[in-house]
Amino acid sequence: MRFLLILLASLTYLTTKSQHYSTDDVQIINAVDEQFSQNHVEYKRLFPKIKKRFATQLLNQIDPEARYLTKREAEEIRNNLSEFNLSQSFTRKQLEEIRTLVDSRFKSTLKILESIDGVDFFENDSVYFNIYYDSAQFSEDDKELKDRWARYLKYEVLLRSHDNSLLEANTKAKFNSILNQKFSDELASSICYLNQLLKDEALTNYVLRAYLRAYCKSFDPHSEFLSKQESNLFVESLSSESYGTGIRISKDGNKLFISDIMPFSQASFNEDISVGDEITKILINDQLLAPSCISDEMLNEFFYGDRNTEIEFESKSSEDFQFRRVKLTKGIVNNHLNHTYFFILSNENINIGYVQFPSFYSKYTLDSRSAAEDLALILLELKKKSVDGLILDLRNNGGGSVKEAADLLGYFIDYGPLFTIVDQENPEGKLIKDTKRGKVIDSKIIFLVNSLSASASELVASTMQKYPNSLVIGSPTFGKATGQTLLPVKTKYARDTQGVVSITSIKTYRFDGSSYQGVGVIPDILLPSVLSKSIVSEENYPFVLNHGSSRKFRQLKYRVEPIDSLRKLSSERNSLTNVKRVRDDLNTKLSNNSGISLNYENFENPYQKLQSFQPEPHTYFEIETTEENEAFIEESNRIRNNKQKDVLLKEVFQIFEDWIRLTKTTK
Repeated sequence: MRFLLILLASLTYLTTKSQHYSTDDVQIINAVDEQFSQNHVEYKRLFPKIKKRFATQLLNQIDPEARYLTKREAEEIRNNLSEFNLSQSFTRKQLEEIRTLVDSRFKSTLKILESIDGVDFFENDSVYFNIYYDSAQFSEDDKELKDRWARYLKYEVLLRSHDNSLLEANTKAKFNSILNQKFSDELASSICYLNQLLKDEALTNYVLRAYLRAYCKSFDPHSEFLSKQESNLFVESLSSESYGTGIRISKDGNKLFISDIMPFSQASFNEDISVGDEITKILINDQLLAPSCISDEMLNEFFYGDRNTEIEFESKSSEDFQFRRVKLTKGIVNNHLNHTYFFILSNENINIGYVQFPSFYSKYTLDSRSAAEDLALILLELKKKSVDGLILDLRNNGGGSVKEAADLLGYFIDYGPLFTIVDQENPEGKLIKDTKRGKVIDSKIIFLVNSLSASASELVASTMQKYPNSLVIGSPTFGKATGQTLLPVKTKYARDTQGVVSITSIKTYRFDGSSYQGVGVIPDILLPSVLSKSIVSEENYPFVLNHGSSRKFRQLKYRVEPIDSLRKLSSERNSLTNVKRVRDDLNTKLSNNSGISLNYENFENPYQKLQSFQPEPHTYFEIETTEENEAFIEESNRIRNNKQKDVLLKEVFQIFEDWIRLTKTTK
């Protein structure tokens, strides 16, 4: 009897030991599904499709660039996911099987990387781009995967090989030697990353996170699972204030750089760092680690999270190339990326207010500002200056709060319909109206957009296309006619929330019921943009929602603006031919059938023309900054200098001149 008890105890221990996922882990998918069932705008229609979609999304999450799995393992995961249900036992079994397979595959990839001992940078091979998000082609076998890794690492080296270290090379052998040293560094970073990922807890979390995100993205591309830290960063990114040290970081391959320093933050007063410096080591648990050996989640927690109020890292100066140890303390800082900047553009003919509107940010604290509030103050200031009109620049504005968009629209119209939303409570559509009579400003307005104008930006542009005294100019917008809601995820017995889901809870339409989903808002006057919709577009994502049309609401009398005449005058100027050339070159380089040579002698950076596109400052109009807040003056001056080179803004200003002149002629 005692022997049986010991045997049972041993078996229980072994079974427990082999389980990588806790009860909370396997229950969390049910908690996520509960939030989706209650809030996703098309849950009933889409849930039956999850079974077919889930495998594709999980592969996208585990291996988005097809650098780890071969076709055999990818097919094995697909077969494993041929059945799908939400029972806890089924979820745990799937997670364990997927984790086992991924663990084996990552270890195989690690051996492949360790077997790469150098490459020839004068060999004639190529790398190909793919701009679609669900079309990664997996390698047939390990031999092909090894070749893929070698070409990927060669490309990364060639992108960053125009430095002084190559000046001493005078033979192909010397070039190869220097480039292979850089290649070894890139290879070592990739090996380090995989070693970190293969640690037991890291791999368990990696697979669980991929599983949760795959479930969310099986509904639509904008539904997402976020850790608590990621959700905090997302909320802060939409606020005029944020928590951190005052620096922003960006990755270039496996390297980490300081991309921005907030004015009047503690970091801005530290003389040891500047924009462009490379962060070479990070102090974590009394160890200095290379950034390539640290997960993105840990990096976010280190620089932006609410832990480690004092952080320490090593940086390499972009000016004197010296290494320095830096200590910074976290706190509340102004987010100058979410600040509305206001200028006056003028020549002898007209004075135009120009507003660079970065996002539809909202309040983060009681003392912070919102986008609509900032714009209201600017519009009141514009009235005092008696300008001839306003340009609201929504280029690269990815959206934000729908409420802020509705408030902003109310400033430009007397009263009337704004847009239509569809959600679970209003499947036929609910008309959102501006019920407050009166405008803040009564003048001509141009809304400037491009392919990176999305969501709330598109709401504003599509609405104002129906109202008089307004024009939408630029390139077709992104085409995201949906809104998301952030909701906490908590299982039954957990002490705290285990994450947050961003759920597509509304579909948006013009107030007449028509849709711009996928297509984007088509400007009244089209101007070329460097980034076209073939590269940046909602349509490039898998499983995008198909809106159709909504319930028809009352039509408004359309604008009576001289759009055809303005188009003709703009086309006759033909002032943006250089922008078209850069756009066409980038499209060609990034198309599926265009390879980039990895022979050093023939290599061309696909972004070279874009990076070197630096128009000379023009004198067609003068730019006056109006910024009075010391925290934003430096950034305002930088923007002013850039706008003096903005050839699209120059053309928009000329269109405004034509518009005012034609309006006066017809009166």
